[in-house]
Amino acid sequence: MNEENIVLHGVAVESSLIDSTLLSILRHSLYQQEQQEQQVQQYYLGNGLPYIYIKSFLK
Repeated sequence: MNEENIVLHGVAVESSLIDSTLLSILRHSLYQQEQQEQQVQQYYLGNGLPYIYIKSFLK
């Protein structure tokens, strides 16, 4: 393996780690968003408020 191949392999590994990290962040963000939406829905429905109407302002 020459020096050029080693450098390219290093870049590929780094890129893969970045992709993996970004995917984890996006998944966590989506999970948090879903949890927050459930909490908002429970709050409004629990207080007899029209959730669908309120939700239209959040989107």
